[in-house]
Amino acid sequence: MENWIVTLVGLILTVIVSSVSLAWWLSKQFGTMRSLIYEKIEKLQTNILTKLEYHEKHDDARFDALSKDIWTIRLRNASKDRQLDRNNKDQNNQKNGQ
Repeated sequence: MENWIVTLVGLILTVIVSSVSLAWWLSKQFGTMRSLIYEKIEKLQTNILTKLEYHEKHDDARFDALSKDIWTIRLRNASKDRQLDRNNKDQNNQKNGQ
């Protein structure tokens, strides 16, 4: 009977020790995987932010250039409109004999 108890206690201890050791090993594996994932996410975040900043700077430059171009077109159109107004007034004055 004692032999049976020793075998049972040995089996229970083996199961407990193997379960604990596997749990510890898996915990270490998940910890390593988690740190790897966090590292990759941080690199990806840095990469995305760098690209966003690059594109924002270039967009700002393009919008600034576009704004200047629009302003130039407005000035040119205003100048042309003023010349047309002068020409129309001159033509009206010539028709009226003034």
